[in-house]
Amino acid sequence: MKVLDTPVKPFEKLTGADGEPLDLAKYMVEHIYMYSSENAYVKFRIVRAMVSDVIDMFGMDVRFSDETEEHVTVTARVNELAMKQFAKSYAPDVMILEPERLKKEVKKELEMALGAY
Repeated sequence: MKVLDTPVKPFEKLTGADGEPLDLAKYMVEHIYMYSSENAYVKFRIVRAMVSDVIDMFGMDVRFSDETEEHVTVTARVNELAMKQFAKSYAPDVMILEPERLKKEVKKELEMALGAY
């Protein structure tokens, strides 16, 4: 570690803060695993048994839709890197639906992981 003479940047000026001051509770919900990248609305499909886990992880500001006996679709605003980690950690019980780009990135990373075995 090295102490710098450079002044700290206020949170609201950081990329992704959207000019807003730090709301720690909101930040923690959007940045599971504490990854730092862009936030996005992500739609993903989970097994119904994970509903309480999703609420624990993403908070109450999630939307559930398209429920069946086995699955439910979730829409949440979340940090993209954290969402990728969440989807990979809980695969195959979590599948990203949108954005398509994020879905393809997770698929590629899971294929690479499978190839390692």
